[in-house]
Amino acid sequence: PLLLPAVWSLLTFSMCRLDFNNFIIFLKKKATLAVLVIWLLIICPILMWFTVSNIPVSEGTLFAIIMTAGSSPLIGAAAIGRLLRLNSEIILGLLISTTILVPITLPFIAIEFLGIELGLNTTELFLRLSLLIGSAGFAASIIRHVGTKFQTRMSEQSLDGITVLLLWACGVPLMDGVLEHLLMDPKNTLLIILISFSVYIGLMIIGTIFAFMMWRDWSSAMSVGLACGCRNLAVIIVVLPSDIDQQVTLYFALAQFPIYLMPMVLSFIGSRILNK
Repeated sequence: PLLLPAVWSLLTFSMCRLDFNNFIIFLKKKATLAVLVIWLLIICPILMWFTVSNIPVSEGTLFAIIMTAGSSPLIGAAAIGRLLRLNSEIILGLLISTTILVPITLPFIAIEFLGIELGLNTTELFLRLSLLIGSAGFAASIIRHVGTKFQTRMSEQSLDGITVLLLWACGVPLMDGVLEHLLMDPKNTLLIILISFSVYIGLMIIGTIFAFMMWRDWSSAMSVGLACGCRNLAVIIVVLPSDIDQQVTLYFALAQFPIYLMPMVLSFIGSRILNK
């Protein structure tokens, strides 16, 4: 029961900290933005479907992988991009654009095109995603307007600290039941963790290659790759029905491991590639 308010609070607070001026700058590059958004929200889940549809995993795990590939980037991807010294303008542009559009694209791709059984129809999933993201965006706009003075008085470290607390508040209910799964079926649990890392890395690599073919610039390409790999799974979890296949929610919970651990690996690899 704590997961929905925790995810909504984190989504709202993260939106409050987004720099929309940089998004407007990137928005002017309409052709590039359109191609990248189509790549993230439409091409990636279709490619993932063809790639993993025949691997020996449960149907619920397969559905979760496809929805992962069709979700928007994690809200914190922009902060991770800054940490890795990547092109924050690109990440932010993709982040905001796809977050706005994912309530439209994900239900259509998952339910209508790929025929995934979620216990929801396209309209219901669209409305749930729209309500979650729209209400968080509306609340964030009010907070940005009312709390400007309060926010300027706080240091970036203090705001980061609040974000960490909200991440912790999301992580605790999200991981509920994971230990029991690990003890009862360690082989399947560890396999899903391995798959989640493979999905993260695979999406990141193919996104980087696709972007590098467009720009021939490693910084921009790796920025797109990060946005492709680091997807927002919490917004999907909280809008799914409570009686959804447990393998779906188990995958989304275990897929938090690459989300939290990969930035450290990427900072090591990225510093060597970009310094060449």
